[in-house]
Amino acid sequence: MRKHIFNCHQANYSEALRSLESSTESAGTMESFFKKQKLDDNGGENMTMIGVVLELNVQKLKEYVRQICTVDGLPFNTFEKSGMSQIFNPIVQQLRESGQPISLTSHQVRDIVLEGAVKLKQRIKQEISGRMLCLKFDMATRLGRSFLGLNVQYGDSTGIQIRTLAVREVLTASTGAELSKLIVNILQDDFDITLTQIYTITTDNGSNALLAGRLISTACVESRVEVQEENRDDQDDEKIEGLLQSSTAEFLMSTYGVHQVRCAAHTLALAVNDCIGQKAPESTKCLLQRARSVVCTLRTNNIRKELKRQNLPMAILDVETRWGSTYDMLERLMQLSTFCKDNEMLIERLKLLEDEWGSFEELVESLAPARELTIKLQNSSLTPGQTIGHWQLTMLSLGKRSTPLAATLAERMSARGRFLLTPPILAATYLDPEYRVLLNEDQRKLAKTELEAMYRKIQLLNGQDFDLDGGISSESAVTDFESDIDTHSLSPMQLMLLSKEKEMSTQAASSGSKRISDNTTIIDSVDGKSYKHVECPFKYWSQQDSKILSQLAWTALAVPTTQVSVERLFSGVKFILNDLRNSLSDDSLQAIMLQRTNSLM
Repeated sequence: MRKHIFNCHQANYSEALRSLESSTESAGTMESFFKKQKLDDNGGENMTMIGVVLELNVQKLKEYVRQICTVDGLPFNTFEKSGMSQIFNPIVQQLRESGQPISLTSHQVRDIVLEGAVKLKQRIKQEISGRMLCLKFDMATRLGRSFLGLNVQYGDSTGIQIRTLAVREVLTASTGAELSKLIVNILQDDFDITLTQIYTITTDNGSNALLAGRLISTACVESRVEVQEENRDDQDDEKIEGLLQSSTAEFLMSTYGVHQVRCAAHTLALAVNDCIGQKAPESTKCLLQRARSVVCTLRTNNIRKELKRQNLPMAILDVETRWGSTYDMLERLMQLSTFCKDNEMLIERLKLLEDEWGSFEELVESLAPARELTIKLQNSSLTPGQTIGHWQLTMLSLGKRSTPLAATLAERMSARGRFLLTPPILAATYLDPEYRVLLNEDQRKLAKTELEAMYRKIQLLNGQDFDLDGGISSESAVTDFESDIDTHSLSPMQLMLLSKEKEMSTQAASSGSKRISDNTTIIDSVDGKSYKHVECPFKYWSQQDSKILSQLAWTALAVPTTQVSVERLFSGVKFILNDLRNSLSDDSLQAIMLQRTNSLM
């Protein structure tokens, strides 16, 4: 840059040099030097030349290069293109002259990205070391290549933390056995994660994903039993041996295994497909085919032009396996109903009966609550209690709609929703001061049992002993909750939760019983507390005196109920792995996605 100014702008060289020498900012900052100069080249008068003085070092330049190739998604050869090379070559040359050699060829840029991935892995290793972790994974195909996406999730005093571990190409059959081997290899070889650290695995309802989760859980049981045998005292040998010999497979899985959590968004999709998919009544199937026929007509070339001329939205044709696109298709069709009615005499295929239009409107109205729930489930920081709350609120909303489809959908959501109420979800909801009221007495008992099992797993992870007879009573109870509800500005969710609280209080009063039968442990001390709205349950528990309850709460509340963050991984893969970069190696794609997704998170 200095040579360029000297050779081409000698009149400005001295002033630029003084500006450079007087700069005292740290490396990596930028100070601009402006000097206007009229050009005289066939109409170029009044244009301005700008001289820029940069303070940069090799490490800072590498950081910018990594961001360009990962977050921005540009290819490795970006800096070899004519325009970019004219910008970066003077910078590279100046760094070389100052004794900081660097090259921005495609091979060197790839090495810079791979180097950044190695450093990021080390930081993630340190961050998750010794923590109880929740996994979630999914499979996707892009340009004929199959990929496994793997996230890890945990909680701390600030909230839910999500980290991408892998976007790995799967070169074997996508069976449950092969997937479980690949996942365990990534955990142990790439991130030094032991199986005793895994608390839950969130998957969709696919048979291969469920089998992979069960195989990993079995391996975790063996690992935790082995750790327990290594840590036990001689005086406890007989007690532990008797316990293990008399234990059923169910006890071992609940105490030492990994819980599988089904994705709430996928479960909702199955419930909706029960109503409008292959299992739907023939009348509903025929109605949807009639809608698709009209939409195909609206998407013909001449009609598309007419819609555009009238500033009307384009018709949407659904993908039959994705119910959300079916809802979008029907909603858009209703928006174009006036256009269809105005032109049905000219275009016979646009003609529909009034009863058919009424049926389409009923379909949209009945599916609207499920569509709203789908959007809410896209929040990757959703806690289990919030998920259950939104699920129940959606069923209440469906119940207020007097349509057969809404009633059927509410019934299917109730039936499939039971698979979501696994012990970790109940435990997390129990420790959520806002959503605890959603649990009945039996669910609270299961939640407390699960929290004791979680406590044992945490102690095993930390190499501590525990009381095999159960009971956690070594610390003070949780602080009483205070009611701080603004009754003048209640949301539908708050109204539902307060109604649940009142219902439970009425039932307890009529039966003459208390919620807590034996308040002897700090886990029991949480029960019996009234509804309390909190902005962040993680922060709430960090302010409590009980460190044990705080640790349990952070672990439980971080259990993922959806695979949203993994789905976003695949959206990133679609952005990076396009038709022009389909030959990108697995190592390069892994390095790009690891840095891209973790920086965005």
